[in-house]
Amino acid sequence: MEEDGFEQDIPDEVINDNLEVTGCLTASNWVIGAEWITPVANTPTSVTVTGINIGGTGEVNYQVTASSEVPGLRVKEVSVSNTHKTTGNPSTFEIWIYRTDTTATLVNYILYREP
Repeated sequence: MEEDGFEQDIPDEVINDNLEVTGCLTASNWVIGAEWITPVANTPTSVTVTGINIGGTGEVNYQVTASSEVPGLRVKEVSVSNTHKTTGNPSTFEIWIYRTDTTATLVNYILYREP
């Protein structure tokens, strides 16, 4: 960190206790969002997420989950592809949903990697 023209070393801080954050917690090595997908019934349907800019180094981990009142009954699967897990900074990826009807579904995602 540079302050008044001088570079300062700021050590990493480890908190070995509970931490309560009131407000928003952000980090450059996390990306959190959601996409609406209107599926074709009984057919894997995807949407491309763009504009991803994640900090850190190493493998990017992707997690997706559908916001549904009937998981397993109508929503059969949610997954990701074209993830570019270890090749630099991914700017896009695809979210897939397999659903037995055409109900638009909000799919939440989180990406993270080592800082």
